[in-house]
Amino acid sequence: NGSIIGIIIRTIGTHSNGHPNRKIIPSTIAKIIYLFISRPNKNSVKSIGVPNLENTEPKKLEAATNTMIKAEIHCHIEGAADPNLVLRLAGKYGLDLNDTIRDGQYVWSDFTSFLNAYDRASAVFRTPDDYRLLTYDYFSRLAGQGAIYGEVFGSSDHAALMGISYVDLVEAIAAGIDDARREYGIEGRIINWKRLNRDQRVGFANFCDHDL
Repeated sequence: NGSIIGIIIRTIGTHSNGHPNRKIIPSTIAKIIYLFISRPNKNSVKSIGVPNLENTEPKKLEAATNTMIKAEIHCHIEGAADPNLVLRLAGKYGLDLNDTIRDGQYVWSDFTSFLNAYDRASAVFRTPDDYRLLTYDYFSRLAGQGAIYGEVFGSSDHAALMGISYVDLVEAIAAGIDDARREYGIEGRIINWKRLNRDQRVGFANFCDHDL
């Protein structure tokens, strides 16, 4: 069930005094494994401590999730950029993003305009240190929401347009994770990614005996 998996990914356990209680991590992992290998219904989810958040009022939902340890996975780091950070870097580089960010929010109305906003916002990250700052800012905000873990990857295409190599991009993201870990105790990992060119895709497809 996609909604159940989504809840498990975002909410795994409890913490006290605003700080993660790492002693419960083994038990929460066991809960996740149970939910992934079985076919639970709503009652079975409730019985192991994962709340049913269906039709919950926003204020009550916020109150409930504030007391939970969280993890976020498969995060596109550019897509997680805070609009205020994007505007700050846009000012640094003399970029006008008034049509992309308005009243502290990204402006888009459909998938095409979303991609345009994504590209425009990504264009402010022009150096490895910009990506380090982006990553640090993201993990800092994540920790502030009670998360203890996150997984991210960046757009090597956007970075390449700015003259940032794949290696430098990975090292910059790793540095941002390290900075956030030292300050907030949150753990992070990088999802290994690399877009294959046409020849590489053909070679891989041939290796798998699969037609492109």
